Amino acid sequence: MLGRQLKLLLRTGDEATAVALLADVVLLARARSAARGAGRRLADVIAEACREFADHGSEDDWATCMSALRTGGDPGAAFVAAALRRHLDGCGCGGRMR
Repeated sequence: MLGRQLKLLLRTGDEATAVALLADVVLLARARSAARGAGRRLADVIAEACREFADHGSEDDWATCMSALRTGGDPGAAFVAAALRRHLDGCGCGGRMR
């Protein structure tokens, strides 16, 4: 399901899909601001954060994500939130958006 939502988000850039993936409005606002500042679409920032997390997330990143998954809610939204937090907070990539 998450894969389908991310593909839809990338294909359409639909803000409603991004909002559905992010229940945390503060995180959503941070992501929008970062996207705007980089001259990118919110969809691209979300997708990049998810790819970056999947490819380069540390054991601690994954443990934190798994803990969030266990505490309930939508697993896809929990993953996207963890990935975006990591991305926006620096993620060992200097905090730069590529």
